[in-house]
Amino acid sequence: MTAAERAGPAAADAEVTERSWQAPEQFAVLFDRHALLIHRYAARRIGAEAAEDLVAETFLAAFGKRRGYDLSYTDARPWLYGIATFDGAPSEIILNSVTNACLGDRTWPAPGFGGPGAGAYDGAALVKMAFVNKAGQLP
Repeated sequence: MTAAERAGPAAADAEVTERSWQAPEQFAVLFDRHALLIHRYAARRIGAEAAEDLVAETFLAAFGKRRGYDLSYTDARPWLYGIATFDGAPSEIILNSVTNACLGDRTWPAPGFGGPGAGAYDGAALVKMAFVNKAGQLP
């Protein structure tokens, strides 16, 4: 069961974000709800390989900014898309994407993550682990 399923359908994103101020693990609900949509958006912008990094950077930035979230907005998607567009795409992600495309680097996705016959978003667990690891290092 995902964090979003445990939170229940009635918990608006604003409510979940507010709860995460006292219980940071609650922020995983937003990841479970919206990571796939942010990944699709990122893949269209910068390519599938760099999208994984952009998703991680977006949620890491959102986690750091969560106390500034305007709770009058019940849906966090516009906020997350804004972060992905303006804050979450550091130039090194885009540079790495272009470099990998030019050099033919095929080290990502790792075996079992993405590719033909893979699930809709097999990399979600890997990205979530990276996010949780980085979030745990924040003050």
